[in-house]
Amino acid sequence: MTPAPIEAHRGNLIGRYPIPAFFVIAYAFSWTIGGLLVADRQGALSVPQGLHYISAFGPAIAALIVTAVVGGRAGLADLLRRIVRADVGGRWWLIGLGVPLALGLVAVVVYALSNGALPELGLFGTVDYLGDIGVPAALALWIATYGFGEEIGWRGFAFHRMASGGWLQAAALIGVLWGYGICHTSSTRRTSLRWTWAALPATSSASRWGQSCCRGSIAAAGTASCWWRCGTACSTL
Repeated sequence: MTPAPIEAHRGNLIGRYPIPAFFVIAYAFSWTIGGLLVADRQGALSVPQGLHYISAFGPAIAALIVTAVVGGRAGLADLLRRIVRADVGGRWWLIGLGVPLALGLVAVVVYALSNGALPELGLFGTVDYLGDIGVPAALALWIATYGFGEEIGWRGFAFHRMASGGWLQAAALIGVLWGYGICHTSSTRRTSLRWTWAALPATSSASRWGQSCCRGSIAAAGTASCWWRCGTACSTL
């Protein structure tokens, strides 16, 4: 694993506490948008529901801000290299893409056995808040938001820095923080908060564990995260 860049600015609060600063900024951005969406759902104001997807960029924005403050240009250059890095080996690409797709295939088989027919593939192009935008546009949206918008922060910054204490521990902790960090999404949907608080940490920890195999590549982690969402989406068809 590539070591974190030398930290150039220890004199400020972000420089002294880069990891807590990352989580504060990421949550502040995402939860501000989430609060607007909740207020809209309660009838207090009116905002475009598509803002839901903008909230996914909170971790990436936080990573860029903290990296710029702590590591300067060298830190940003290192982050950019890991964003575009793809040479992680075919085996890890196969694991990152194959496991979530295999889970999705299992969900499709269960659906077919339960309903006597395959799910309508066109439903993959229907996304929350935006409606039917088509499968290619939906996939591009998931890659941009759930892929790079989230993973530049969670995988590219937080895990990269926390893994020195043990990658499994870091994956589990970030999985829990990620799971609880996006609970505002359940407040804007007809989703059980009880299920969200109980299940998200477990599922997201498993996702982080899988992405820990991406060997520092945010491109691989982001793509794996996108396909993980595609696989789990099969269970909601």
